[in-house]
Amino acid sequence: FTALLVLAGTLGTESFLAVPPLSSRYKFPSIDVKTNAARAPRLHRRAPIVVMAVPQEVDCLVIGGGVSGLTTAFYADKGGAKVLLAEKASQLGGVIETQNNDSAQWEDGPNTFQASAKGMLRLVADLGLESEIVASNPKLPRFVYSNNDLFALPKDLPKLLSPLGLVRAGIGVFWPVSKSSDADETVASFIDRVLGKEVLDKVVDPFVSTVYTGDPAKMSFQSVFPAISRIADQSDG
Repeated sequence: FTALLVLAGTLGTESFLAVPPLSSRYKFPSIDVKTNAARAPRLHRRAPIVVMAVPQEVDCLVIGGGVSGLTTAFYADKGGAKVLLAEKASQLGGVIETQNNDSAQWEDGPNTFQASAKGMLRLVADLGLESEIVASNPKLPRFVYSNNDLFALPKDLPKLLSPLGLVRAGIGVFWPVSKSSDADETVASFIDRVLGKEVLDKVVDPFVSTVYTGDPAKMSFQSVFPAISRIADQSDG
């Protein structure tokens, strides 16, 4: 039962939201930004956003221009602090980047956030982007690219997984699984223990990565899936 809940939660029964790229539209009004264009990879990288002289005195130094650094700098600036944000790459955003070619636009890294994420909703509101939120359609499938093919989930799950992988997942669904001795088990550990490594690699990891851009082997299962974690604690693990 717990295993089925994990799959259902991962494959999109919860609402997800997305905000169109804002890097070309929003600028921090009083934050000095220093980027290092020389050390930035050339592949899939735009020209440096801005290189400014480093002020001698600042109230707040933020290292890294990813979503966490930008959010910290934004709220520090909003609170009246003089902020310096340092980023080694030639653009801001960290692993979040929008790519375009002649026929399509896609996201490198995360492209949605959970509708229940109150902190993200507050940030979107503070940035004045509420009207640009796009809600995902829970009726549409989510796709995984594997072995040069696209698989619509959950419909194509039997095609995506090998026969052995399906059997291993079935064991986790229909047979009790012993609880972990780890008080704060990782996402990777839980899925591997309950459903098997193939489900982790081909199903859970791609979807978790698009929302959290993290390593499932380092992410807390309790933090990422709190409701399912509570059910697991009350059941067979």
